[in-house]
Amino acid sequence: MEYLFESRQLLLNAALAASVALLLDRWLRRRGRGTGKDALARELARLEARAEAVREALAGLDEPPQREVRIWMDGAFDMMHYGHANAFRKGRALGTHLIVGVNDDESILRCKGAPPLMNDEERLAMVQACKFVDEGGA
Repeated sequence: MEYLFESRQLLLNAALAASVALLLDRWLRRRGRGTGKDALARELARLEARAEAVREALAGLDEPPQREVRIWMDGAFDMMHYGHANAFRKGRALGTHLIVGVNDDESILRCKGAPPLMNDEERLAMVQACKFVDEGGA
């Protein structure tokens, strides 16, 4: 969740900086590059109040969920690779508990038309060893 908080902060800061730059540019063009510092100060204060409201709204999103949120994923997971681990990471970020089901050899043969390279126990052991997975089962 810390990663999401940093991303939101960066996004908020970038949006605020871009808004201020566009506002200043538009204001200066309208004024013919005049000196209306009071008007600019009022507009910047209004934007800062809006940015603070956004910050407060985002702060609530970073709090841990009040209840447990279980996420379910399933698949063959034959020959575990980065894509599987990344899917587990993203799935885990959606909730508080990630449960991963591993399809058995027969269902993989039926769906894919070829048997998996690794047996049920080996695939299950690899899934359970992933740090993002809270529960893994066949």
